[in-house]
Amino acid sequence: MAGAARRTHLLAVARRCFADGGYRATTLSAIAREAGVSEPLLFKHFGSKEGLFRASIVEPMLALLRERTVRSPADEPEPVADQQLALRSFLVTWANLVRDERSLALALLADLNQFPDVGAEVAGMVRDHIDVVAGHIAATTDRPEYRRFDPVVATWSGLAAATAAGLTADDSEAFIDEY
Repeated sequence: MAGAARRTHLLAVARRCFADGGYRATTLSAIAREAGVSEPLLFKHFGSKEGLFRASIVEPMLALLRERTVRSPADEPEPVADQQLALRSFLVTWANLVRDERSLALALLADLNQFPDVGAEVAGMVRDHIDVVAGHIAATTDRPEYRRFDPVVATWSGLAAATAAGLTADDSEAFIDEY
C-alpha cells in the first residue's frame, strides 16, 4: 500500500476500534492486528496511542464541527422569520451531524475527559455559536409582543433536542419541527 493509502486505512481501522472499545480499552497492538500491520508502523505514523486517537477521532470531529457549525454573525439582526429559519437550519445540521457521525461523536465524547484541551475547544466552539445565535434571537425578539425568555437557555435547549434527534429520530427534521 502507498503511504497515503496506508495512513487512510490505519485511520479508518483506528476509528472503528476506538469507537467500539473507547480510548482506554483499545490498545495499539489490537489496532495493528486489525489493520494487518505491525505496532512499530503505527508508532512511525502517529507517534503514540494519543496521536492515533487525535488523528482518527479528534481531528476529524473538530473539522466537522468547524465546517458545519461556524456561522459568521451578520452586521444587522435578521428579521424574526429569518432567525427562525437560521436556527432551524443550525439544529437540523447539528442533528444530521450527530446522526451521520454517531460513532465518531460518541467516541470523542466518551473519552473527552482524557483530552481537556479538546474539551475546551469543543465547548468554546459550541458556546461561541450558541452566543451568536442567542444574540441574534435576543436582538429580534426583545419587543413587547413577545413574552420574555432567555435566548441562551432556549438555544442550548434546542441544541439538546437536536442531539436527541440525531441519536434517536429517523427523521431529524420532523423532530426539530415538532420541537
